[in-house]
Amino acid sequence: MKPFRGILNVHKRAGVTSRDVVNVVQRRMRELTGERVKCGHAGTLDPLATGVLIICVGPSTRLVSILQEKSKTYRGGFSLGVSSDTDDVLGQTTVRTVDHPPSLRELELALGRLTGAIMQVPPVWSALKVSGRRAYALARDGEVPELKARPVQIHEIRLERYDFPLVELTIRCGSGTYIRSIARDLGEMLGCGGLMHSLVRTCIGCFDIESAVDVETIENRLVEHLHPELAAFENEWVVVATDEQLERLRVGKPLEIGTDRGSRIVVTSRDGDLLAVLEALSDPPGAYRTVINRVPSLASPKRRWVRGITD
Repeated sequence: MKPFRGILNVHKRAGVTSRDVVNVVQRRMRELTGERVKCGHAGTLDPLATGVLIICVGPSTRLVSILQEKSKTYRGGFSLGVSSDTDDVLGQTTVRTVDHPPSLRELELALGRLTGAIMQVPPVWSALKVSGRRAYALARDGEVPELKARPVQIHEIRLERYDFPLVELTIRCGSGTYIRSIARDLGEMLGCGGLMHSLVRTCIGCFDIESAVDVETIENRLVEHLHPELAAFENEWVVVATDEQLERLRVGKPLEIGTDRGSRIVVTSRDGDLLAVLEALSDPPGAYRTVINRVPSLASPKRRWVRGITD
């Protein structure tokens, strides 16, 4: 019997953590199978935030890192003229005196500076580790963790509404971006302070909020809402393995799949089951490493290289 596997698109509500939702799924899986089934989410949402939370079930937890790479879209509500130690409305807030509210032009120029490849300092109250401890744990103990700026990609910021002090934005960004940091940095650029007061994640890759289901639905009808693993791969080249290719994988020989298939190749069975995921190496040309391999005889903790051969 195949183990339960697949991807859940959950609509997280405010006031619960991402881990809380994972625990609900894990508890329900135990009820269905009588066993502990590994589950994990692909991108944390703060308790304040709502929207798309992707949860991988069983062997599909190997796909978490792949899903985390996907671009994400948010609808964020910011408040200007106020700041906080958490960069959102849940922290200790400080009201700033604003004699002249920023003009629409000033706001648009600041948003332009926050778009593209930028360096971003994560919020002090975050789950990042500093010297082995979570930053929020240090902050809770009265310490101020030093977090270094790191590169993030902001693909697009669209201004939806501006009525000082309220700003509503749609933000499409890459992995590792903190929307709270955008609120903080926007406020500093405008000289008036800023924080995030609401956040909805509307999309991760091909998973959108319209198709997300709430936790109660997951509890009652979990299995029917499991998406197949191939949903994690939007633009990757998919190869249906022949018997010969399966045998070559078993013994670590190259697959005759060509070298012009992009940075990632997905190998499936004739039934559409995920068998392997190969990622291209920059050197030597045409070489791939196996990041996921479910061909039984290759179940090994060591990664193997698979060299692509031109058809």
